[in-house]
Amino acid sequence: MGNVFGIRIGVAIAFLVRNSALRVTNNINYSSISSEQSGSEKLATLKNLNLNDIQFEGILPDSRNNWLNPTDHDFQRLVAIAHANSRPSSSTDLSHSIFSLASPGVKTDRDDWVYDFDISSLNTKTSFFASIYNESIDNNDRTNSQMIKWSDTLLRKFQRGERISYDGGNRIPSLYRPFTVKHHFIEKIMNDRLTRNHYEMFGDDLKQDNRVICFKGPAANYFSAIAVKRLVNEKFAGTNDGGTFCLPLYRYTEDGERVSNITDWGLKRVNDHYRKEFGRHFEEVVGGENITAEDIFAYTYAVLHDPVYRHDYKNDLLREFPRLPLYHDFDVWRDMGRELLDLHIGFESAEPYPLERVDKSPPSQPSPVKEERAVVPRVMLRANKQDKERGEIQIDSETKLVGVPESAW
Repeated sequence: MGNVFGIRIGVAIAFLVRNSALRVTNNINYSSISSEQSGSEKLATLKNLNLNDIQFEGILPDSRNNWLNPTDHDFQRLVAIAHANSRPSSSTDLSHSIFSLASPGVKTDRDDWVYDFDISSLNTKTSFFASIYNESIDNNDRTNSQMIKWSDTLLRKFQRGERISYDGGNRIPSLYRPFTVKHHFIEKIMNDRLTRNHYEMFGDDLKQDNRVICFKGPAANYFSAIAVKRLVNEKFAGTNDGGTFCLPLYRYTEDGERVSNITDWGLKRVNDHYRKEFGRHFEEVVGGENITAEDIFAYTYAVLHDPVYRHDYKNDLLREFPRLPLYHDFDVWRDMGRELLDLHIGFESAEPYPLERVDKSPPSQPSPVKEERAVVPRVMLRANKQDKERGEIQIDSETKLVGVPESAW
C-alpha cells in the first residue's frame, strides 16, 4: 500500500554474504513486510527490527532462475504464440510460433493533441500544432516552443528538418481504450511510434479490415486480452507498465495484398496435433479438411480468456508472451472464441443496456441575492460496496447511472 521512498515499485534490502570456506550451493533467504502497511509504518517496522528476530524463508529458484513467484510446470513446453520484436520472414527459430507479426500499439507521446471525441476540436488542435512546429523550422527557432508537446523523438525529427504535412482529413477512428473510440490524427511526425507494423495490420490508409488480439505485454501487473478491428493506442490494454501488444489475423503487404499472419509452421503444428488426436474423426470434429487460420485465431482467443489458464500461468503471463496449450475439445474452444470475438469486436453495434441516467436537480428557489453560477461537476467515478448493492455507478458529483444488473459486477 505504501513505499518508503514514495515510488510505485518494490524496494528490497539485500545482504550479500560471501564465505569461500563453505563449499555449498548458494542460499537465498527471504522475508517480507506486509504490503498492506503504509510507507511510514514500514519505516517504523524497520527501525525497531532486530536482524536476529527476522523469520527468513529459504527459497529455491526455479529452472528459469525466478526466486520470487517461482513456476516449475509445463508453460515452456506449450506452443509459442508469438515472439517480442518478431517479424515476418525472420529466423527459423522465430518462425516457430503461431503468429508471425506481433506489434506494440501506437505510441504518440502527445495523446491530448492527436486524439479527440470531437472532429472539429481535433482539427483545431492538430492544425495549431503543425503551424507552431513548421514555423519553428522555417525560422530556425531552437527554443522549442512550450505551446506544443515535445518529445525526444520529435526533437530528433525537428533537428533533421522534417516538416509536418498537415491534412485535415488525415484521421481515422481509433481505439484509445477498450470500447472507447476516438478520432485519431495519424500524421507520422506527430505520432512518435507509427511504424510499418501498424500499416501491415491495417493497410496503407490504416483502415483496412482485420481482426486483432491485443494483450498486456510482459512486465504488466496483470494479464488481459481483448480483440479489436481498429488501430489501438499503446496503453489500450492498461496504463501501467507492460504496454499493449497486437496479434493480427491478417497482414497487408506493401502491394496491398492481404495475407495470413498465422505461420505455416503454426498451421502444421496444430493440424498435425489434432489429426493424431482425432484420427479418422478429424474432419467430423473440426468441420472441414483442415483447421484454418481463422479457426486457430478463434481458439487462441478463447484460451486467453480461460480462467483456469490465467490462474495456472499467472506468473508466467507477467514475465513473457503467452503460450498456447492444445486442449482436447478444439471445436468447443474454437466456437467459444468465435462468440467472444463477435461480442468484443462488435460492441459498437450492440444494443445498449437500458441504464437510467440521473442528474441532480438545480435548486428549486434560487437565491435572490447571489447570482447563480454554473455547477462544475467534481470527477469521482465510483462504484463502492453500497453503490453496487443499489445497482449504481457514480459518474461525478452531479450524475449517476442506475439500474446496473447484479451480474455486471
